[in-house]
Amino acid sequence: MTNPGLASSWSVVAEWREDRRYALGTDEQEAAALLKSIEDPVEGVLPWLKLHW
Repeated sequence: MTNPGLASSWSVVAEWREDRRYALGTDEQEAAALLKSIEDPVEGVLPWLKLHW
């Protein structure tokens, strides 16, 4: 990847597991970072996927 921000977002999203949504101890900051990594229009994983798939 040539976009370091996208690479960083990708690593955040790749670490997420479905069972984490039920885990105690996930704070608001961690949830916000995950959402930003997914949705950010420039460095987010979802916009990249929509553009390339």
